[in-house]
Amino acid sequence: MKDVLIIGNGVSAWTAAIIFAQKNIKVRVLSKNDEVFGAQQLSPNGFNCLTKLIDKKIIQKNVEKISQIKITSINQKKFTVLTNFDLESKFNTYSSISRKVLIKLLKDSAKQKKNVKIINEKANFLLKKNASSIQVLTNKGNFFESDLIIGADGQNGICRKYVCGSDKKSLKKIFRLVVEDNKFHMLSKNLLQILLSDKGHFIVYPFNINQKKFVNYVFVPNKNFQEISNSNNIPQYHPLIKVSGWKMSLINKHNEIKKNFLEE
Repeated sequence: MKDVLIIGNGVSAWTAAIIFAQKNIKVRVLSKNDEVFGAQQLSPNGFNCLTKLIDKKIIQKNVEKISQIKITSINQKKFTVLTNFDLESKFNTYSSISRKVLIKLLKDSAKQKKNVKIINEKANFLLKKNASSIQVLTNKGNFFESDLIIGADGQNGICRKYVCGSDKKSLKKIFRLVVEDNKFHMLSKNLLQILLSDKGHFIVYPFNINQKKFVNYVFVPNKNFQEISNSNNIPQYHPLIKVSGWKMSLINKHNEIKKNFLEE
């Protein structure tokens, strides 16, 4: 194998690009910039893997340390702490990072490789040329072929549709929110909080971008609340979740994002 064509602009796409480039394989990344939202947790294993792709000092400057997992049962009248798990005594690199920042760091690392070429076009169609070859048609009308094509363009990308078809899957709602607020950041500082309510569960944790402090929120309605839940009736039983501006997405049972319904 002499060359690889990667379709996508996310964490998977740029990670694959760096790894193949490190093996001295020619890499082309068919990438069209998309808006990236929110943050993600970075486990110790994830942190260690990133140090193989990005300079460790750069990663450390862009992550926020998480030292404790706190699980709380909440309702309108009572908060009950179920557990406090000390991460720091076991994992000193558990952290969070902005998705936008993470993708930029990976992309910058890939761009430093001489055998990586970035093509700023969107893949529109995959076409079977013959039994052993597939062509990619872009939004600019260009065709690309490769020894190996890697689809990393997500749940709604053309690669999944080509492989799996457009079959409908059962979907469920989740809600996401990012808040830039020092007060909420202090309430969640160094904590990964899981809040259990009668209508679903919340996951709340801090992150930063260029020293600005943010809090990442995810709310997953339970089975009974799925049908009637919307961005205006999410429970606000706890001071940390008295927030507005939730963005709704639909995900399938594999927790892959299907579609955003609200503008970011």
